[in-house]
Amino acid sequence: MPKDHILHELERSKANKKVYRCLDPDCNFYLRRERLIGKRAICHGCKRPFILSNVQLHNKHPVCEFCSKSHKKDETKVAQDLATQILNEIEQKSLEEIPPVIVIGEKEEKEA
Repeated sequence: MPKDHILHELERSKANKKVYRCLDPDCNFYLRRERLIGKRAICHGCKRPFILSNVQLHNKHPVCEFCSKSHKKDETKVAQDLATQILNEIEQKSLEEIPPVIVIGEKEEKEA
């Protein structure tokens, strides 16, 4: 019985280079290269989801920017680290700005 999933780990078909198929043995997903551009798939290298581009679909097994051998890999890693650092700083500042919580119930019990 085929399992329901929406992410596929793709491989170029041996019979037709314009068609990709899912590597899951229980999945019978086949789709032409043109229809896959912009869709989410599982990286063949790190098994994380990523968005397919036309460049990645020229390989037998599409991989994400982090697993590719292009110069964009380093730029993408730097951008991801910078974004993570900025988000962490914003989260810390927002936690500092939250006013302390005053519990009214405890104060009334102490007075009584």
